[in-house]
Amino acid sequence: MPLRSLLAGLALAWAAPAPVAPSVEPYSPAFNRLVPKGTPVEIVADGFQWAEGPVWVAGGGYLLFSDVPRNRIYRWAPGGGAAAIFLEPSGGPGGPGFREPGTNGLKPAGPGRLLVADQGHRAIALLDLRTKAK
Repeated sequence: MPLRSLLAGLALAWAAPAPVAPSVEPYSPAFNRLVPKGTPVEIVADGFQWAEGPVWVAGGGYLLFSDVPRNRIYRWAPGGGAAAIFLEPSGGPGGPGFREPGTNGLKPAGPGRLLVADQGHRAIALLDLRTKAK
């Protein structure tokens, strides 16, 4: 019995995800001019399948980023709580066996507009941030 308990405990310990301390490894000295060395890293949102293409919308004071496989763009603002779905679907429908239909890269394109790399439609689209129309 003790051996069984030990094996079960080891199996659970092996299966449980280990907490990971967030860290940043800059590849360019320019990064340290934007984010001073030693600045603490804070996890502001989690639970995404694959977060990609973050962009800060300066005029709105919020961050947008894509969860590519889930075909969503999320919005997060300081002090605003959890990230919320901003646009779904963010990309095209994809096709049979197509695992990544959402948007990937996001880039500001002037006030109230965003360029999005729409993988599902295989296109670069211009997104109106107010109406969410492409």
